[in-house]
Amino acid sequence: MKAATACLVAILSLLQIGTAVAVIAITAVNLGNVQSLQDVLKLNQKFCLASSDPKNMSACTYIYAVGAVSIVFTILIGLLQLITCNMCGCGKIMDAVFTALACAWWLVAGFITAAHTKAANSARPAIPGSQWRNAVVLLCWVTSGLFGALFVVHMLRIGCSRCRRFGKKGSQDDVEKAGLRNESRAPSAAVELGKEVAARPYMLGRFGGSKQAAGNAGSYLSGPNI
Repeated sequence: MKAATACLVAILSLLQIGTAVAVIAITAVNLGNVQSLQDVLKLNQKFCLASSDPKNMSACTYIYAVGAVSIVFTILIGLLQLITCNMCGCGKIMDAVFTALACAWWLVAGFITAAHTKAANSARPAIPGSQWRNAVVLLCWVTSGLFGALFVVHMLRIGCSRCRRFGKKGSQDDVEKAGLRNESRAPSAAVELGKEVAARPYMLGRFGGSKQAAGNAGSYLSGPNI
């Protein structure tokens, strides 16, 4: 179970890093580094095709920030857990919290990029690069889903570890209770044995006296009759 969940976490983590890199690469190559060839005087002016206003670079800058922050925090948390020995046993909880926040982070990014894409695709005159804008939106949704899947896996890992911990604690309590019962039985057996040993001289004396009395009576009856 541990090996399977660890393998699943590794695969999902690599996939979410890959989708984040793809978002940045698509934006940098096809949407955010476009130059106008219509006017020679504006040859060095860059345009962003991720929104309905190509001259406004804020949409592309936002997409860069979303992908970069996600990648950086993923690497930093991994290194932090490696240095601190899995956060002294709290690494699963940190992973769950981070993946939940990252899922929300990419979910918001998906809504924002979808709004910009819808406005850019319906603009007149038409703004080129609609397929790349749609790809960025799709990758944002996919990355959010990957982080959501990671959150579910981490919560399952936390639940399984808690169940194992409670199971071990319950078995340990049963062993301790059994030991206490054995200890309580041992003195009781010793007390009963002591009572039996103490009663033996009394019983011996009682039965011995009876035998002596019977012998005296027999000798009296067998004696000479006067």
